[in-house]
Amino acid sequence: MVEFVLIVTFLGDFKGEESVYVADFPNCLTASIYYDSHFKGKEKYNGYRCLRKDLIGEAEKTKLGI
Repeated sequence: MVEFVLIVTFLGDFKGEESVYVADFPNCLTASIYYDSHFKGKEKYNGYRCLRKDLIGEAEKTKLGI
């Protein structure tokens, strides 16, 4: 089974734009619903990406803490 990850992008105070790993999901629809209910509309969050976990490079996984 392919897993998908939700990565939320937000604006930090002095760091500019950053992305943070949130959780694994069975599909992007579920990840989108989670984003909408927990992050959407809050000031510091400006978007998200749903990516196949197996297609994320090892360097990016380390950077995001996956």
